[in-house]
Amino acid sequence: MGRGKAATPARPSGDARSAEEEKVAGNRAFGKGEFDDAVLHYSLGIESASDDAVMRGTLFANRAAARLKLGDATKASADAKKAVKLRPDWPRHMSASPR
Repeated sequence: MGRGKAATPARPSGDARSAEEEKVAGNRAFGKGEFDDAVLHYSLGIESASDDAVMRGTLFANRAAARLKLGDATKASADAKKAVKLRPDWPRHMSASPR
């Protein structure tokens, strides 16, 4: 996808990747500088981790970092606030590197 805006998260029929798999895919995309793809994977992971606050907190923090790299400070800030709410004990919410 490159560096443009991320597509609306949509999982193709039959593709039931776990939140962990989406996090790994997002981290891989982030590492390649494909920040819009990273946002997409983190978003899909957030959907998959509906009952796991720790994973959701991690994914929101990672998505915040990717959105910040895309220059979308408003959405990055909103994601960072969600990460802090879900993981108040975690000190690395706004790191520039995904976890």
